[in-house]
Amino acid sequence: MPKSVIVKLSQIAILSGTFILSGCAGSGGFWSSLSPMNWFSSPITAKAAGVGGITGFTPMQADIIKERLDDRYIIRSGMQTEQGEIVTVFQGLDDDKVKIEVFGPEKGYVSRISVSDPDIVTEWGIKIGSPFSDIYEKAFGACKIAEPIDDQPAVECVAPQTAHIVYSFTGKWQGPEGLMPPDDELKNWTVSRIIWKK
Repeated sequence: MPKSVIVKLSQIAILSGTFILSGCAGSGGFWSSLSPMNWFSSPITAKAAGVGGITGFTPMQADIIKERLDDRYIIRSGMQTEQGEIVTVFQGLDDDKVKIEVFGPEKGYVSRISVSDPDIVTEWGIKIGSPFSDIYEKAFGACKIAEPIDDQPAVECVAPQTAHIVYSFTGKWQGPEGLMPPDDELKNWTVSRIIWKK
């Protein structure tokens, strides 16, 4: 191959490389997903032992909670009363929305985690938005009436695989308050929260 052709091809290759790099620098979303920094990050998983790196042995300390959630959230802390006792709450925010809440006694260990982030999936493939019918055939023996979520009626159901995971389902129900909807109604309800309990 003539030397002049090789030089031309080299110049085209350099220009193409420059174009691709400038494209990466100038666009978000798609290009950032191709970043080497993201190649090794994996989704946070909810399982019987806990959520992400948080378990029942994790101290209620903001910096530890943040690190155990792969630094994916801005953490803010507060306190609330539950059954007459004061508990610490760490909220994980993303895009100014609360995506996860971690509860436990001050200077104690994590006792409960409430997940509303659709990017967190259980080890059995269930996530926010999963329909009731994907998990249960009937509510009997697994579910109970729960406090409404965002003014929607709710039921809580223990995961078939472990008592440490509870799914909160919400949906439409025209029946009396406090009465469990029939299975035919529940099958279209979807997971609004995934709750891990110690």
